[in-house]
Amino acid sequence: MTVGHTTTMHRGKRIMRKISRSLAAAVTTLAVAGITVAGAVPATAAPAGAAAASSAQCDSIRAAIRQHAEAGDKYQALAKVEASKADPDQDKVAQYNAKAKAEYQAADAYQVKYAQQCS
Repeated sequence: MTVGHTTTMHRGKRIMRKISRSLAAAVTTLAVAGITVAGAVPATAAPAGAAAASSAQCDSIRAAIRQHAEAGDKYQALAKVEASKADPDQDKVAQYNAKAKAEYQAADAYQVKYAQQCS
């Protein structure tokens, strides 16, 4: 019968630990909420939210860099294909090169933005 009693006792201790942790979490939450309501912002509250927003923003900037670089590569490849033809259309080559340059400049601008905001 001690086995049953011991098992029940261990369950009781586990339940008490869970309740204790839940109460500690609730007290912490209330304390943070109380500080926020009182007008002071907790030191850990703002950076966590800012970091999440910053991460999403940095991901967006990286995606824009990648898109513009890929578009620049595409236009550069088109310019090379056109230039390698037996009778290349120089206007098309110039247009493709101009578009490639514009895409690379946009990618560079996003690189600067990324360095300023995400580094």
